[in-house]
Amino acid sequence: MSIFRILFLLTWLMFAQFSCAFELNLSITNESCPGNGSIEFVISNPDATGTISFVVFKLPDTSIPYATPTLSSINGLVAGDYLVIATETIGNQTTTQQGTVTITNTFTPLSYSVNYLNQSCSNLSNVVVNINSGIATSFEITAGPVLFSPQMSNIFSNLPEGTYTIRVFDVCGIAIVTTFTVSYSPLGLTIGNPILNNTVPPSCDNTMISNSIYPNDGAVIAYPLLINYTVFAPDGSPNFTSNETIVSGNPLETSISTTFPNFTFTNFSYSLEITDNCGITTSQNFTANLASSVSVTLNRQPCDSNYFTINTANLIPPFQLNFDTIPSGFTPENFNADYPGPINSSAIVFGGQENLVPLGDYNFTILDSCGREQSVAFSIVQNTIVPSITTGNNGCYVNDGFIKIAIPINEIVGATVVVAPPAFPFPLPHNVTNQLVDGVIQLNPVPIGFYEITILDECNTSFEIEAIEVPIFENQGLTYNERVGCALGTTSIRIDSNNASITNILITAAPSSFGQNIPFNASNFITANDGVFFMNNLPPGDYSFEVDDECGFSNSLTVTLNEYIINNATFNPIFNCGSFDINLNFLSNGVNGQSFWLQKLIDPLTNSWGHPETNVIYPQNSSPNGTNSIVLTNNSMNFNFVFNGEFRVTRKFNAYQNGNDITNQADETKVCLEIFNPTFVFNEALEIIDINRSPCSDNGVLDVVVNAMGQAPIQYKLILRNGEIINLDNGNSPLFFNLPLGLYTLQIEDACGNIKTQVFDVDTLKSIINSLEPTDMVICVPSITNNERFNLTNQISTMIHPDDLEQYTVTFYTSLNNAQQNINPISNPSNFNPISNPQTIYTRIILDLLPSCYEVKSFTVFVGEIPFINLSSDYLVCDELPFTVTINNPLPNTHYVWSDGTVGESFTVSTYGTSAVNVTAATTFNNSNLICDNTKIITISISEPPVINSITTVDWTENQNVITVNSNNSGFHTYSIDGTNYQTANTFTNLLPGIYTVYVQDSIGCGTITEVVWLLYYPKFFTPNGDGYNDKWLITDSRLEDNFIVHIFDRYGKLITVFNSKSDGWDGTFNGQPLFSADYWFMIYRNDGRTHKGHFSLKR
Repeated sequence: MSIFRILFLLTWLMFAQFSCAFELNLSITNESCPGNGSIEFVISNPDATGTISFVVFKLPDTSIPYATPTLSSINGLVAGDYLVIATETIGNQTTTQQGTVTITNTFTPLSYSVNYLNQSCSNLSNVVVNINSGIATSFEITAGPVLFSPQMSNIFSNLPEGTYTIRVFDVCGIAIVTTFTVSYSPLGLTIGNPILNNTVPPSCDNTMISNSIYPNDGAVIAYPLLINYTVFAPDGSPNFTSNETIVSGNPLETSISTTFPNFTFTNFSYSLEITDNCGITTSQNFTANLASSVSVTLNRQPCDSNYFTINTANLIPPFQLNFDTIPSGFTPENFNADYPGPINSSAIVFGGQENLVPLGDYNFTILDSCGREQSVAFSIVQNTIVPSITTGNNGCYVNDGFIKIAIPINEIVGATVVVAPPAFPFPLPHNVTNQLVDGVIQLNPVPIGFYEITILDECNTSFEIEAIEVPIFENQGLTYNERVGCALGTTSIRIDSNNASITNILITAAPSSFGQNIPFNASNFITANDGVFFMNNLPPGDYSFEVDDECGFSNSLTVTLNEYIINNATFNPIFNCGSFDINLNFLSNGVNGQSFWLQKLIDPLTNSWGHPETNVIYPQNSSPNGTNSIVLTNNSMNFNFVFNGEFRVTRKFNAYQNGNDITNQADETKVCLEIFNPTFVFNEALEIIDINRSPCSDNGVLDVVVNAMGQAPIQYKLILRNGEIINLDNGNSPLFFNLPLGLYTLQIEDACGNIKTQVFDVDTLKSIINSLEPTDMVICVPSITNNERFNLTNQISTMIHPDDLEQYTVTFYTSLNNAQQNINPISNPSNFNPISNPQTIYTRIILDLLPSCYEVKSFTVFVGEIPFINLSSDYLVCDELPFTVTINNPLPNTHYVWSDGTVGESFTVSTYGTSAVNVTAATTFNNSNLICDNTKIITISISEPPVINSITTVDWTENQNVITVNSNNSGFHTYSIDGTNYQTANTFTNLLPGIYTVYVQDSIGCGTITEVVWLLYYPKFFTPNGDGYNDKWLITDSRLEDNFIVHIFDRYGKLITVFNSKSDGWDGTFNGQPLFSADYWFMIYRNDGRTHKGHFSLKR
């Protein structure tokens, strides 16, 4: 029971802690206007006794907080990713929650275009502002012959000729200014061609004629218009005239019309004279066609089936129709329910796809509502059907081709091959109906030769088609395409064989500037994958080519290739107030894939160019696109570029690559790039670069400085604080002093009248002096001489980003007071000799834009000695494990690190052998990461005393015997068999029989041991004749070996004698009797178990 209670209590406590943890939710407002993004921190389930604080990081930086807001929200944010960390503190306990959010830039910059129209009969015009992007809220004219205060309408009326400054505001309070010139356009009208129509309602006596009227470009129609028609009667009767006045209408287009006599429906002419309100008369003569006509359209259907349509022109319905002649089976009302009339359609249809008229002769009379009558005769005869036959060859690689047969209108339903060449793979006749596709017979492949095919159509009509030839393959010749080259005076070419892949190509004629011996084998320029010839960078002129292809054909080609020339290359940047235009006019014959682009210099150090607005880098030598450049229109003015920087115009067009480059994965199109010279600089577009806290005064924490660019002078205002209007006009000063905490809206305006706004929160601004804390400096020397030199200027790049170096002036001082007072700077900071060690140096960082704004930072310079490592280079140790080396007299503030990671003054080796060890000594200064270090390599060799575990011998030869010394320890041993000459190998070879002393010595002096060993051999014969020489047979030196037994046998295997190593040997007797001369055999049994057989001779 007690266990259950404890578990229940623990579970309850855990649940209580978990359930009481606070939660953090983040709510964002995207950046819909510059700098107006925000994050709201929503806390749920907080502890009533605790406090919550917030830290905001702008990712990817998670080391330096972007802001530490004191409220439950942060404002004045630009687009980006943010990390928010909330910390709840309850007594000594802290709990954190965090979240990340993305603020998206939803702001659409304002852009617009302007055009104008002259007012009629006046030197005044109306100007219209057309919004291309963004949301406009007001329009005004701030400079020019006439001024307009802000208005909602995008139209300015009654403007005289002159240059105007137009300003348009968007919903963020941003204003864009453009300069526009209103000029006077010539008045006058253009008359369009006539259109004839029946009157409404239709009239037998009159016809209506219409003409469209347009003003000249840049002008409007000057109403009222006086219209005068004069119709010249074709029958010689008096001319018809019509006068009319149009009081008002569309200023850009109108249509005029009049009604006149029909003149028995024939061609006639008329003149039209228009006088506008300005007194300008425009006249033009026209010819009109009123001739009536009746025609018949035959609509043929399969199997000789038809229906027809009667078409009328310049006749007025309703019609009466009467067939005077008809074929058998044709009853008119069965094919048109409206027959004989009245018929209101001008296209009268008899029959249809399901109601077909018979063949035969037809004659009808048609009468219109005006009493005009026309008769038409036509015949519908049996259609002569001729099958359509298409044959061809499938190429030189195969000996076959194809046959395609179709019948006009009708579909084929059956087909049989009756006659075919011998190679045809089927017995004849062969039914090929299964080869029908949509009523068309398609045979592919079929052998070369002649065919006879019988076909049957859907009308059950049979056709016997003879002499159908599938031809052998014939030479199809060559085709070529030319593109000018990338460089002036060059060209490029592509040649295709229409037969197959090109295998070889010779240039047999070329201009003298070609630079190669003729004929020139150009086969290297044939692509490997599809056998097409490409060659670029050619001089212009006449060329002849001899081309071989895979089909075995040889073809010749003679062409004249044209050089790349530029007729005109003009571009003019036109600088306006706050913007620039580009007038581009380029003409050349290199137009394949041509396009023009505007690019901005993004990084001068790497000469990187890119998109003027987004700064996306353009990859060098690639095709520009809308991501990394702005497209320009040739032969026109490109308006309103509102960017600052250095710009260039780039042209791209296409030539051909070389074929070998295409084989190596290149595209056949070679991208040609031209950079227009010169580049140009424009730095007058209004732009808010940054807003910062300024350390420009004693209480500079809340001073704010604005970094802006534009046409000077620039006016600075604060228009809102925490959403309330304040209108703090700061004149031309970018520095706002002693601003209370709050959310502000900044407005700047340049001399052109452009306006930009941005929202900022004073509490989250960073210092305008954008610098980092410098690190300390150290110089390491073997011995301090007090003449060590420091290059203090190297610290500048550690404090200021390289891109910002030109904005600051940095000076160095030996005291804080000097730095603050800007007196007694160090005169030669690149060669500074400190007067003490260590010494503190002070820097004064001045913002050149605002010389009164500076920050002071400090760092320390140290002169340090390179630490001496008091160790020998080599240690030789005999049989001492473990062995420890220790650095004597270690230096203060110095730590030692050995190559295995051991830290300290000592290092221990616990195994025999040689160890190469690195030890690094590092002396630190001022508890910082400044060090002077040194590294030493030492060798520790630890050896065991020599030991002979065993000796292995290989003997029983005259001079090829071997001794091998075996030792299990890891000492540094050398070996000898004479005590003088030592070797590292433990084996001795090519030895004579005999007694040897083996020496094993430690090479570092850890001792020497010896052991005697013998190499045995036996005599080949002996002579037991009693002369005292060679009277007995025995194994020399065998007496040194215990348990050494010798058995001797005669040739028949009879054991003669047995003796050991202590014996004097065999005297040649058996049971006391001498044995005769012969060969005898022996078997030796050795102490280590080895045996050896052999034989010798007894001689008497």
